[in-house]
Amino acid sequence: FVGQMSRDYGFAPEQLTAVFSEVQRKQSILDAISRPAERVKPWKDYRPMFITDARIARGVDFWRQHEAVLARAEQEYGVPAQYVVAIIGVETFFGRNTGNYRVIDALT
Repeated sequence: FVGQMSRDYGFAPEQLTAVFSEVQRKQSILDAISRPAERVKPWKDYRPMFITDARIARGVDFWRQHEAVLARAEQEYGVPAQYVVAIIGVETFFGRNTGNYRVIDALT
């Protein structure tokens, strides 16, 4: 993996090796991703939780603060900025909820 990322995307192999040498396998992460956090609900039940004045205001602030990066990402990857902002809003409430696991441990 390190070789491929270095060769194909220009990552420094020694930096990747250093990052991955500190990854910890956490059974609690594996358990958490193998089961849904909540029961599946239809959109009509989710809507009141996610379409609130507070979340909309934070989303507008977030979009304004990161407008240039969002526009560049949209141009480069083709994903509309509003989708990225919406996902960040749902998953983290714009950085307010960040979880209890290190990202590198969760992703690996």
